[in-house]
Amino acid sequence: GETITLKLVNNGAVTHEWALLSEPVEAPFGDDDEGKILFEAEVEAGQTNTVTFTAPAAAGEYEVVCAIPGHMEAGMVGKLLVVQP
Repeated sequence: GETITLKLVNNGAVTHEWALLSEPVEAPFGDDDEGKILFEAEVEAGQTNTVTFTAPAAAGEYEVVCAIPGHMEAGMVGKLLVVQP
């Protein structure tokens, strides 16, 4: 339930979309997975985007993916670990 601020830096040549998911999804990320997005932020090629969101209150591991088609399959995945204080 904490407020989190992220600085997303895209040093690449294409747009990326940071998406925090409520539950894991199978690659490829598709339209049927859109309902599982808790928060998302896009960052254009060569740009930086600072965003703020509220992390989930429930402890657990939450999947983070790049929701741009083909990017999840290329390995653009991670985890947000939420712990109780």
